[in-house]
Amino acid sequence: MIRDRFHLDGHKLWWHLDRLAAWQRGELIAPIYLEVSPTTVCNHRCIFCALDFAQDRPMYLDAKAFTAHAPELAALGVRSMLFAGEGEPLLHKDLPQMISAAHQAGLDVALNTNASVSEEKLWPEILPQLTWMRISLDAGSEEIYSLVHGAPQNAFSQTLQNIAAALEARSNLGAEVTIGAQYVLVRANAGDLEKALKLCAELGLEYLSVKPFSQHPLMRKQVDASFGAQELAGLEKLCHEYHGKGAMKVIFRRRSFDAELDGELAFSRCRAMPFFGYVSTDGALHTCNVLLNDPRFRVGVLGRDSTQELILGQARQRAIELGQSMDLDPACRRNCRAARMNEFLEQLAQPPQHVNFI
Repeated sequence: MIRDRFHLDGHKLWWHLDRLAAWQRGELIAPIYLEVSPTTVCNHRCIFCALDFAQDRPMYLDAKAFTAHAPELAALGVRSMLFAGEGEPLLHKDLPQMISAAHQAGLDVALNTNASVSEEKLWPEILPQLTWMRISLDAGSEEIYSLVHGAPQNAFSQTLQNIAAALEARSNLGAEVTIGAQYVLVRANAGDLEKALKLCAELGLEYLSVKPFSQHPLMRKQVDASFGAQELAGLEKLCHEYHGKGAMKVIFRRRSFDAELDGELAFSRCRAMPFFGYVSTDGALHTCNVLLNDPRFRVGVLGRDSTQELILGQARQRAIELGQSMDLDPACRRNCRAARMNEFLEQLAQPPQHVNFI
């Protein structure tokens, strides 16, 4: 088995035992991690986009409101922030300023992007302030990239040029940001995986994460992502063959694939909501990034409500309590960002007999 040094296929609560202990005591804790959506606008129409339902109206996050809240979020205990969400983050003209505000507040900052949009000054401006950047690649050829990303034929070559420019800028700056790519595996791109593995190694990316498609309950598209155990074993073996080539790590998300194959959630309740949150493009803080259209999980709005109220107020407490008591099927995804945390927290909440006999 390939060791995943980024722990993408697990959870990292082991390294936040102080927050975990506070949660066990019944305290309302600040989320360790926030995902932030800068815009609903996207220049691609990926067939596996989980948030396609949120892209009907062009919107941009209020950068002024965000930058005002960033230091207070850090002061209350938020530790990291990922710019991703409903559209392509790089299409927000003020994204560099928002990244800078989060970084200067002391937060670890990351970016998910299709990397198809770039300006000459962009990478030197943002890369030194990022902990990591992950690029949605999902193909190894122009034809398949155009198919799965819903992008023009020349988009793939432009994206590869932008990735190369980012890697060169990182090298010139001596920046420590980790730059990798992800590959959402569906029927349409399964045959392109080896080309992508070769390409990522040649580019000099640090890793390629191969992950399963996970159907969002509100997603409009239907995607063929059915793979049998034997077929997945062959794809995993292929990933093993390329692991370490050109110093690139290949992370085949075995646990996530197994969760999709099992067809059932491996936990009975959502206990993970206290540990993360989602800021949608309209500035609203949600306790769940799957239930975006459910007002019960909408806590408040940046620029309208105080940071203290958003993070440690009664609205968030009520939403968390509701999440712990609600029926998860069919509302949830088997591989949402909180899935591995929930599997761990379920075990922690149900200790075995004679627990002191370790």
